[in-house]
Amino acid sequence: MDLYKELTEIKSAISDAEFERRLKFLMDETFSYLLQKARKQKYDTDESHRQKQQSVLEYADWMRLKARLRYEPDKKHRFPIIVGGIYWAFLGRGVKVEQEKHRPVLVLRYQKGANRCVIIPLARSAFNDHFWFHVDLDLDIQHKYGALIEQIRAISTNRIDNPLRVRGELVQIRDHDREKIHDVITRFFRMPKFLRSID
Repeated sequence: MDLYKELTEIKSAISDAEFERRLKFLMDETFSYLLQKARKQKYDTDESHRQKQQSVLEYADWMRLKARLRYEPDKKHRFPIIVGGIYWAFLGRGVKVEQEKHRPVLVLRYQKGANRCVIIPLARSAFNDHFWFHVDLDLDIQHKYGALIEQIRAISTNRIDNPLRVRGELVQIRDHDREKIHDVITRFFRMPKFLRSID
């Protein structure tokens, strides 16, 4: 049997000591791997080494925060979550091209009282970048954001931190931006012809 599967799969009750042994082993393995990735290689410049260390520390910090987001009770937000509103959310550390970090997101779908919602990540770098699947938003705020349609995802509402506010009011998208987003989503997620032809 695979060692890691054996360590993470509990088929019957185990003692606290055995649980602690397995958890420590997995955390030590993770620590060793991150430490190895952060070590300076002969081809690294001082700047690239610093960036590598920064990246590893940020990832480790996300592991700490994600554990809290996962195992603490569902958040009782002191503000309403509404469709079309923009909020700050913890997306964590992504893999390669995935959007990540603490960033503004647009709530696309949400049912009152639910513990999940569907969001579109926003990015300043996506504004006016000429990708047809990035929608430039006309928001009454200092920074300009683009909505990354290809990064639509469902998240736990525990990831939502605070509303994005201007002069105390929740920032919401305008009707013409709703229409643009709807059109791009419809185009981006249209089922390819070869799939439509399958019985």
